[in-house]
Amino acid sequence: MSMYYSLILVPADPYSRPSPNRIYDFLRGIVDVGAIGNVEKIFVRHHKTASRTRERPEFTYTETIDALALAGRSNFYACIQGRGPSRIAPIRNLGSFDDHYRWRPWQELVASGALADDPFMNVECCQRSELVSTSDLHDETETESFPELFGEPCELGDRVGLYSNPESMELINVPNAGCSTFWIAFGCGKWIFPRFVDNKIDFVHPEVMRIAENAFETKFTEGCCWG
Repeated sequence: MSMYYSLILVPADPYSRPSPNRIYDFLRGIVDVGAIGNVEKIFVRHHKTASRTRERPEFTYTETIDALALAGRSNFYACIQGRGPSRIAPIRNLGSFDDHYRWRPWQELVASGALADDPFMNVECCQRSELVSTSDLHDETETESFPELFGEPCELGDRVGLYSNPESMELINVPNAGCSTFWIAFGCGKWIFPRFVDNKIDFVHPEVMRIAENAFETKFTEGCCWG
């Protein structure tokens, strides 16, 4: 299992490609609501289908969200990164494993000294020129379906998102989350993830979900990925 977890939001329209202004509005909303702590980096990561071409991605850093160079681009990650306590946590119920490989809530780990109260958060708006998979299964998860790897080209018929419970490796099926040309990702840092109660993916803070739905004028479904 990879050590880095991201919660993703997949829009109702699998062919969604929001305008730069909508992406700016969303990222500004995330900062304004205090969901990312102290902003440390704002940048565009230019996707070059590295899994198929060996090209290294390029990064363009800016001082402001509005300066992100998105116009005319089809394959990119528009990113903001922050660190430190936030007014609201974009992902609820975060925690990690203790020394005995037992999941514990974030505040318990901070109180015990196992973690510093200095959370990291990476928020990305990810866009592609073609439909790609937003499913992500671990090798140990038992399933009769085998979707394309996360971020690889897929067919529209692959709309059911397939994910793995990070603790039990049980299969999680999420309708309308399996492929898209656009998604939002919230990265929490090494081994930091919420607990999957009843095998459900339902962790985005309601205020963050409202910001996303208002900025992009669509509904979103939650999924997840490791990487």
